[in-house]
Amino acid sequence: MADASTSETNGTAAAGSGAKYYVMPERFLPLTRSAALPAASVAAPASAVPMPAPVSPSTPRPPESSPPPAPPSVSADPFAPIPTGAASPPGTPETPAAIPPDGEDRRRKLLLGGGILLVALLAAGITSYFLLRAPKPPPPPAANTAKPPSATPPQPKPAPVNTPTVPPVVVPPAPVVPVVIPVPEPEPVPIVNAPPPLPSDDVDVDGDGMSEAEERAFGTDPTRRDTDADGYADTLELVNLYNPSGIAPERLVDAGLVYEYEHPTDHWSVYVPKGWSVASGTRSGVWEIRDGSGVAVIGVELLENASRMAVDAWLRKQSASVDSAVAPVSTRRGASGYQLTETQGSTYFALTATRILHLRTADEQSGRKYPNLFPLALQSLRMSTRGSAR
Repeated sequence: MADASTSETNGTAAAGSGAKYYVMPERFLPLTRSAALPAASVAAPASAVPMPAPVSPSTPRPPESSPPPAPPSVSADPFAPIPTGAASPPGTPETPAAIPPDGEDRRRKLLLGGGILLVALLAAGITSYFLLRAPKPPPPPAANTAKPPSATPPQPKPAPVNTPTVPPVVVPPAPVVPVVIPVPEPEPVPIVNAPPPLPSDDVDVDGDGMSEAEERAFGTDPTRRDTDADGYADTLELVNLYNPSGIAPERLVDAGLVYEYEHPTDHWSVYVPKGWSVASGTRSGVWEIRDGSGVAVIGVELLENASRMAVDAWLRKQSASVDSAVAPVSTRRGASGYQLTETQGSTYFALTATRILHLRTADEQSGRKYPNLFPLALQSLRMSTRGSAR
């Protein structure tokens, strides 16, 4: 029994010709069966020293010349009982089955796994073939398809967070104080109703026969024919030596509108408007009555009559056509003479027996500007009796 116990503990070696096989003790076989693992064969290391087989006193030792018994065949079923060959005599301990080699067990596992994989692939291919050939059911109408309600209620979208934008800090520049230069206000210009421009000097606005220049010279109203409203036109009163603007009959010299000029040596005199002058002309024996601006208007010329002819005979001798043009004339101040009718602005008077006074207009332009000045001078002409003896 002691030997049997030792054999169970350390394993049993199969007898043979020098080769030893260690068989797993019987008590460890249930453990390998419960783990569904085959019992692994344990090879004896090459360096191990074979242990001597225990000799049972009841077991006769075989002779040395007999061949070793063949190893028991290992069944394919790991859980089948290991055949032991011929029945052991009673009292002989049971010899454990030998563990198959490791390479043969691995081949069995590979063959088993490959067969299982091949069967699975074949089954999957057949199933896929029939599934692909089966007609597809028509899709359900879109209108009847109702989307199942989601188990999770839709979460509201978070409101966007408006991050306030901080504007950059702008440092304003220092204010520039403009330099204001006071501008003096212009002095208000008084509004003066300027009179309308004066008409031309030779224009007769009111139609009374006096030009605008004569209206200004004698102070009459240029818009009224009869300034003093006495029933006489202004021109008629002027050439008769009366004041056209006088309330009662008033002479020009008494109104101060004219003054009497008397020549200092030849003793003739004539009325000259106030503000006008008498001066000697460019030729000897010629005097000119000039207006306020110094323009000659009336000329007085002394002519020699050495043959002592009468004034009318003297005029006829000067020209054959004078017979029909000579007409006698008398002034309001007593002078008598002859006037050439063809040239009404030219009159001749016998100043002395040998001298003739010629009264005329200075030029045509002056005659248009002052058309009534020659008649006024003619009517105001007076001869002195002191020079008649000469």
